[in-house]
Amino acid sequence: MTSNQELNKFPFSSISCRTNVLIFALSRHNPFHAFVKAVGIYPVGSLVRLSSQRLAVVVEPGMESLLTPKVRVFFSLRSREPIPMQTIDLAATSCKDSITGPEDPTLWNFKNLDDLWME
Repeated sequence: MTSNQELNKFPFSSISCRTNVLIFALSRHNPFHAFVKAVGIYPVGSLVRLSSQRLAVVVEPGMESLLTPKVRVFFSLRSREPIPMQTIDLAATSCKDSITGPEDPTLWNFKNLDDLWME
């Protein structure tokens, strides 16, 4: 059993630990940065909400920015119905759409969601 006295001797406070993690995460040369760069902010297969009030699945990471992947749009939030699928490169200069955030797929109960990004 560990006494409280031993825990109080630990040289790091929770604040300094959080600060160290933040500094580590923001550093350009660390495994976390490499992981985010490899996987992306929105990994392939992620369900995302677009500014156009549509839902899409990420099908390819963005080449220029982690915030602008290629997505496959398939659902309208306005009509709450499926729409014809369309693949959009959010990095294209002609694209006016953007990701407003991730969506929890369990809240939508879509069947075959994985099939959308594997096509």
